Amino acid sequence: MNRLLSALIAGAFAVVAFSASADDKSPNLTATPKVPTKEEKAAAKQKKAEAQAAAANMTPEEKAAAKKKKNAAKQADLNATTRQGDTSNPADRAAAARANTEASKGTTRVAPGNAPLEKSPKP
Repeated sequence: MNRLLSALIAGAFAVVAFSASADDKSPNLTATPKVPTKEEKAAAKQKKAEAQAAAANMTPEEKAAAKKKKNAAKQADLNATTRQGDTSNPADRAAAARANTEASKGTTRVAPGNAPLEKSPKP
């Protein structure tokens, strides 16, 4: 009996696992990455060598200017990302808060799911 029960549990687990993997819409992370060809490798090496030669021929002032330009580009990208995350304007948030405060004045505060408390009569 125990063998039959364990076989049924294992079979149910296999069916559930198979159906879950068949319904999976996530990207295939086990796919092999694209391997660069010999021409692509040679082009990348040539481009790197040209960049190193250009950097070696730079004066210290040119190197400082290039570094400053690169840092400015990084900062601009960071600022754009920050602005993208903060979609609201502080003035708009303040106006919404004031409107919410005005709308809530004069209303009875009640905990969710509870009826408002009524005043008990004085004896």
